[in-house]
Amino acid sequence: MRVRAFIGAAIAAICLGSTSSGNAAEDKTVEACLTGSAYLDAAETVDQCDKALRVADISPRTRSAVNLQIGEAFYFAGRPGIAIPYLDEAIKLDPKSGQAFRRRGWSQLRLENISAAIADFTEFLALSPDDPDALFAIAFARDSTTHNCAAAASDYERILEHHPGHYLTRKALAGEYACIDGHGMRQLQELNKILAAGRDAIADTNYFGRRGRNDRDFYAAVLEERAGIYYDTRQWKEAAADFTWLIDHYPFIFAAHINRSYTRMETGDVAGALADAD
Repeated sequence: MRVRAFIGAAIAAICLGSTSSGNAAEDKTVEACLTGSAYLDAAETVDQCDKALRVADISPRTRSAVNLQIGEAFYFAGRPGIAIPYLDEAIKLDPKSGQAFRRRGWSQLRLENISAAIADFTEFLALSPDDPDALFAIAFARDSTTHNCAAAASDYERILEHHPGHYLTRKALAGEYACIDGHGMRQLQELNKILAAGRDAIADTNYFGRRGRNDRDFYAAVLEERAGIYYDTRQWKEAAADFTWLIDHYPFIFAAHINRSYTRMETGDVAGALADAD
């Protein structure tokens, strides 16, 4: 949400004529870049923002936002090494761009540059004290070096005490509970808390596993994880319901068809199992 507010401010500045030469076509080029979704439409964002970088006479802060958009797009396209130079430039042009520090940190983390990632997340937190994204990122990066499930769970529990609606933290906590307990009630409870918020409420939660607009969203990713727990714990009715939702919304998820077939076999629905297998 913060990056949207930042982009909105940049667009407002463009509309006031303070960031460009006043050329309407150039203004629209920059606006199209800044209003695109780097998360959902990575290739289109890179193409549009590359054009925006060629626009002269835009402010350093707006040029920073353009570089940030390209960095975001490459990150979500699975190219963190390409993202980092654009994020470097975004920070150089606007050293107070917390979002650029955040995304560069995640890019460094995906490249296993842990100390660099933590440094960026620390800068992000300094710019936005008590920010749950920054707190989660630092905890996640630290856990990637220690692999201490109990310590990580404690970190995530502390974050959720003050930010109960930070869904990435809650999903990570569910994973740590699975590490500690094996599949169990604590993991399931945390996933259910996310799903209970509703698909619309968590629609803005960005996670790296999504591959564009047509791939499963965060709600579906959480539901798929819950379906796996139900399946592994032989809760066939609940598992079948989750797999059915996934198939209805994302028919390309091959595993959902196969797993629902098995659940139907277990409950005596041979015809349904064969239909899924087909």
